[in-house]
Amino acid sequence: MANHSGTLTQDAFITVEAPIMLNQQQIGSVFISADDSNLITFRKFQLIVISILLTAVLISAYWLSSLLLRIISGPLEQLTGLVRSVSETQDYSLRTPLNSKDEIGSLALAFNAMLGEVEHRDTALKHAENYIANIINSMPSMLISVDANKIVTHWNDEASRQTGIKNEGAMGRPLSQLLPDIDEEIPQIKTLGAGPRKLRLRHDRKSEAGRICNEEIALYPITFNHTEGAVILIDDVTERVQMEEQLNHSQKMDAIGQLAGGVAHDFNNMLGGIIGGAELLQRWIPNDPKPQQYLKTIRTAAERAANLSTQLLSFSHKNPIVSTQIDLHQIITEATDILSSTIDKRVTIELKLSAEDSSIVGDPTLLGSIFINLGINASHAMPQGGTLSVETRTRELDAAYCDPNPFKLTPGKYLEIDIRDTGCGIPSNLIDHIFEPFFTTKEQGKGTGLGLTTAYATVKRHGGEITVSSEINVGTCFQIHLPLSQMKTVHEPTEVVSHKGEGLVLIVDDEEIMRSTLQAYIEEYGYEVILAKDGEEAIERYEKYLNEIVFVICDMIMPRLSGPDCFRALKKINPEVRVILASGFAHEEDVNQVQKEGVAAFIHKPYRNKELVKAIKKAIGKE
Repeated sequence: MANHSGTLTQDAFITVEAPIMLNQQQIGSVFISADDSNLITFRKFQLIVISILLTAVLISAYWLSSLLLRIISGPLEQLTGLVRSVSETQDYSLRTPLNSKDEIGSLALAFNAMLGEVEHRDTALKHAENYIANIINSMPSMLISVDANKIVTHWNDEASRQTGIKNEGAMGRPLSQLLPDIDEEIPQIKTLGAGPRKLRLRHDRKSEAGRICNEEIALYPITFNHTEGAVILIDDVTERVQMEEQLNHSQKMDAIGQLAGGVAHDFNNMLGGIIGGAELLQRWIPNDPKPQQYLKTIRTAAERAANLSTQLLSFSHKNPIVSTQIDLHQIITEATDILSSTIDKRVTIELKLSAEDSSIVGDPTLLGSIFINLGINASHAMPQGGTLSVETRTRELDAAYCDPNPFKLTPGKYLEIDIRDTGCGIPSNLIDHIFEPFFTTKEQGKGTGLGLTTAYATVKRHGGEITVSSEINVGTCFQIHLPLSQMKTVHEPTEVVSHKGEGLVLIVDDEEIMRSTLQAYIEEYGYEVILAKDGEEAIERYEKYLNEIVFVICDMIMPRLSGPDCFRALKKINPEVRVILASGFAHEEDVNQVQKEGVAAFIHKPYRNKELVKAIKKAIGKE
């Protein structure tokens, strides 16, 4: 027997030994022995139970993991697929279904909300892009954007319309291939640098129809996403350039007109002396053919010079026009009758007076000279013969046509006249100058260069417009617009060329030649004459001979005191004073004003005998 505790298995028995101690001394041992077959059976049973439980646990764990996989990874895979689909299609209207209210459901809800916000912003962005694209494509200007190498990155609809190149055919191509002439005008984009600046260039190009188009190019350098480029804006400013040129031409004509009017003042005084002296000599000299012929030559030359002066004054707006109701068809017919007997017989004149109404207010003499001058010019343009046609029609001109017009037209009904020839045409480099004073393409001595200038001025003074179009070897067309009127026709009284009177006449003029010539005229009529060289001297003479003076003939432009001021001073002395004002250079508004104030008559220098007699008759009340 052992002296210590222990377990011993032998022959299916289990023996347990334990020592017995007394005062720390072993005094014996205890042995317990048992059969272990039942214990083995129980232990086997335990192993079976444990195996079953372990299997059940493993099966439960697999089932639970599969269940968790379906609950968690399924929605996540749906989210992943949705993200992939949105990324590929850019369709932000897609949504993931909400199958639970747990964390996965919250994640799906948040993702759907995010897609909704993105969809809202994407819709707004597309709307803004479409709005901007519509604005750009509706612009009347060509708008092109390029990168630093002048490769086209944008090409609007107007650029497509003007060039015939569609947007898709322009994108990505060099500007030099699409618009080589424009490309030459534009500097290198890389040299422009960044920042808000603008370059404005002018460019002229010939259209497919052969017309010169004036273009304005605005270049705006831009930097986008650290990439340099530029926006090119191209505007067709042909109409604006033409309007500016017409305005400049009109201003130049007005300036020259002021000069012409100043020259005409002294010129008419000298012509008045020449014409008056020639008329008087023709009466005084016996009926000798030679002197009469010389006098006729003097008068003819002086009257031609007077007509030239009249054209100058008409151009400068200084010669008062007669305002009477006239039938312009009659004026045209009379003018063409004169032309048919004067111009080359190989030129055929055709009239097509189709206007329903041809009644206007104006000066028949000045208007008639327009058609005669244009007809003569047309015949010179057809040295081998051709056709001169005059056509009329009525036309309504609205504010859109009249407001920007340099002739300052008033909207309403107009008579439109086309004077067309089949001549050689006017070169494009000369057509802008044809209305300028003294400009002519004729040989020296065959034209004064005032015919078209006078026509221009006359039409403008009648509230109308004259324009010209021409093509080489095809012909030229002058188009005139004159405002129509419904006034009743005023018939002018028959002119009287003889007169006899008596009494004292006061002649006031600062030009000695005019005083002496006029004195000879007045004395021929039977009057006595006193002279004054200016307005102040005239007042002194009038006060002295107040009761004897029948009427006064006074020049309008004089030193110290002008004619109108002299008239007003005489009227204060005698409210019934009869004054005839005369001038070779007078503003129309000044003439109208003194006529309203009671001037008896106005006569334009250089005047002839019959014009002077008519004015005297009117002043003394016998007309």
